Amino acid sequence: MAGNPLFVPFPDVPYNEEAQSNLTGLYATFGVYFVALVGIAIWAFRTKLAAEQNAQAAKSRVELQAHYTGTYHPIFIALTIFSTAFSGYTVIGVPQTTLENGYYVLQFFAGTCAQSLAMLIFFPRLRRIGMERGYLSPTDFVADRYRNKGVTLLAVFAACLPQFIYLAVQLASFGETLAGLSRGLIPKFWGSLIAVVFMLTMEILGGMHSVVMSDVIQAVIMLAGFIILVFVLFQEYSVLEMGSATCPTAGTFDGTNIQECFRGAPGLFFNDSAVEYGCIPQGIGAFSMMKIDPATFGDELLPQLGGPFPPFFMNGRWFWFVVNFLAFPLNPHLIQRMFLAEKDSQLVGVVKLLLFSPFVAMGPGVIAGVTVAAHWNLWGSSLGCPSAFATLGVILQQGDSAFLYGLVSLLSCAALAAVMSSADSVILGVSNCVTVDIYRNMINPDTDARTPVRIGMVISVIMALVSFWFCMEISGPTFLNWLSVQNGILFQVAPAMLLGLWTNVKAGPIFAGQVVGLITAVPLIAIMLFGRAWDMATLQGILTGYFAAPSLAAALNFLTVFLLHRGATDDESTPTSEYNDVLEKRYNDANVLSLETIEKFMEGSIEPRKLWLALAGAVLPLTVPWFFTSPIGSNPDVGIMPFWAFFVLLMTILDTVFLFLAAASWRPKDTTESEVALVDQTI
Repeated sequence: MAGNPLFVPFPDVPYNEEAQSNLTGLYATFGVYFVALVGIAIWAFRTKLAAEQNAQAAKSRVELQAHYTGTYHPIFIALTIFSTAFSGYTVIGVPQTTLENGYYVLQFFAGTCAQSLAMLIFFPRLRRIGMERGYLSPTDFVADRYRNKGVTLLAVFAACLPQFIYLAVQLASFGETLAGLSRGLIPKFWGSLIAVVFMLTMEILGGMHSVVMSDVIQAVIMLAGFIILVFVLFQEYSVLEMGSATCPTAGTFDGTNIQECFRGAPGLFFNDSAVEYGCIPQGIGAFSMMKIDPATFGDELLPQLGGPFPPFFMNGRWFWFVVNFLAFPLNPHLIQRMFLAEKDSQLVGVVKLLLFSPFVAMGPGVIAGVTVAAHWNLWGSSLGCPSAFATLGVILQQGDSAFLYGLVSLLSCAALAAVMSSADSVILGVSNCVTVDIYRNMINPDTDARTPVRIGMVISVIMALVSFWFCMEISGPTFLNWLSVQNGILFQVAPAMLLGLWTNVKAGPIFAGQVVGLITAVPLIAIMLFGRAWDMATLQGILTGYFAAPSLAAALNFLTVFLLHRGATDDESTPTSEYNDVLEKRYNDANVLSLETIEKFMEGSIEPRKLWLALAGAVLPLTVPWFFTSPIGSNPDVGIMPFWAFFVLLMTILDTVFLFLAAASWRPKDTTESEVALVDQTI
């Protein structure tokens, strides 16, 4: 499968027996972590069992609520969203991307701004409607808003299918990380299988309770590791001074007979008796986006590496990457967490905290990546060209400091925790959608609440096994390509959600848009990934850097809805069908959820001000490096950053400020009525 952009198996890590004696403490830390997860699962099982112990539980929706929902303190909600949104990529991928692509990694910070903007558009209305109508699943809104089986089925499909990709990537990340950390003792197969076993244990025993509480523990581990790492790197390596050629960590070594690293493997010999390292100017090559801007990189890329690219190709790819993140809040596991707050006002505080979380979660990874990149000539060649995360771990462990050894153990647990927290949430979100919106609403409306939960557990097992098989066929270099596929499918949910919340669009145009979007997404994304092999390199370039395939498919979805909606009548009649009769009982309303009803639900609430949202949207394109260039031969202009990257960072911070002001302007109506009781009363 050489050259395949999607399927590249992971090469086994060679077993290093000599290293095992130094890993005892690491394995002990892992043991404590996994035991803690089992303890949480047992506690959650008992908590869920207590919620089901009443005579009416089997006849009502209590068991469904006990397994898929719950209410938690806002701090817990913030931590569970934090640990779920920032997956294994945060701990492992950000340092690696920084090492390989320099400050191109800042596209992820820009992407989280787009994600937060979409969150502030979707969540205020979706949360209030869900509490008023007693929603139980992430796609309940679609079922209630359109009362159309076809629309609901395609929405569930578009929301859930990408989660198989997401889960496979998490399992692959977990297995590959554990293989590297154990120096080959635990191969990827067994590492990924361990993740499957623990995820299913958490989900089956405790449902949402175990997932949330384990996320809290994992978020604490991640935050502690990130904060301590930053202080250690500043203290040990004076990272902020690495932009100078005379930084304190500057040094040389004899590289006459030492091979330099190229694309993760030993390459040519240095053939230099004084190879420099430690500072960005001399330690990192001239052709790196640690120094030059993306447009220059694309213009000067050698033909044997796939270049040169057309003008602004790299900038366009960054832009569309950010646009695709607008769909991220529609992931089922994130919508689930929106309903965990007892009151709307608590969710406001959660959103405010999350707006700044990318800097806490990914900032340390960038700093770590810069440190490794500046020392890569020495560290990479001497350690066999491992990943950035593994390299930093080995270097920190080489001394006699028990503190640094403990830090590496903590960071290793943080890497596994980041993967695990995302993976178990994904499983729960998919089983929730399928069991409620398909099985309970369409296949067996008269079922009790216990049966859908049991079916959901079976779905979780099937999903985990399919994704486990899937994860063995992919590896780290393909993850970003899979992200494009994932977002391309998930984006097809956006028109049904966005237009359903803000317009009086009908089911017919939405269904037609879904069909057009999903059908066109397949060939468009395939050409984006495989176009060069199919002699369609020009079209591949257009669908990658000028109008990304996932975004184009979503645009065709929106366009179809727009055109058909303009020719549709204003008839608000609700279709007469057995399916609608079921939903009438579910939502206590015989009619389709209309825009008028939505507006009524929002009376007394002040949604995020459109001014701040508009400003955040206007600044978002400025988080792409359009304006400043750094030609080959440039060195950092502002500290450790070239000016183009520094400007992007400033725009990202400015956009975050506007988003915070938008969140601060959100004033949900106060209510003395228990939101939890409101849900429980809907049978």
